[in-house]
Amino acid sequence: MDKIEYDFYENPNSKSDNSKSKYHIRICRRQKISTKSMANRLSKYTTLTPTDIYATITALQDAISGELGAGNIVVLDGICQFEITLGTESGVVDGLENGKNVVLKSVNIRPLPEFVDMVKEALKPRVKSRGFHSDRISDAEIENGLADYFKENESITRSIVEQRFRINRTRAAQLLKRLVQEGKLRNIGFSNHPKYVPVEDERALATSSAF
Repeated sequence: MDKIEYDFYENPNSKSDNSKSKYHIRICRRQKISTKSMANRLSKYTTLTPTDIYATITALQDAISGELGAGNIVVLDGICQFEITLGTESGVVDGLENGKNVVLKSVNIRPLPEFVDMVKEALKPRVKSRGFHSDRISDAEIENGLADYFKENESITRSIVEQRFRINRTRAAQLLKRLVQEGKLRNIGFSNHPKYVPVEDERALATSSAF
């Protein structure tokens, strides 16, 4: 990619008096780069094969987890620092916990300043996404857009709703839940991986009076 495409998304608490910003900036259309892809890329700059690099990354994973498991801080020069924090299963610490009650709370990864500087230098030009305007879009407008979407597509997911209408995850989930409760959509996927389709009763979304 020769540029970074971004858009503005409304913050869930934007109406709060304590909210400093009405929107936050989010990158659009970005790809997820796999370990295999990184190994192939690194092999072009070294004498190692992609298989050698992949094996090294796997070994590094084991080495880092082992050191963190011993409570140590791991520093990868020029990249980042790993460390862990401890807590209790209940989330409440009263000072009387024994070893069995103390558990892993989080694994923290902090980029080193020199790595942050490298990313800044490598940052591609930023351009505003061409799509729905970033101003607040009403539920009725989203439902109209869904009706149009289902004219050419059989199903939709929450992430597609987020991207298509430039809304955050919380609002997309709430909207889809309401449409299911109103009998306009039906979840044909799993509870943790939902996929929504218009109800079979005359494709209610397309014929609803709201559109």
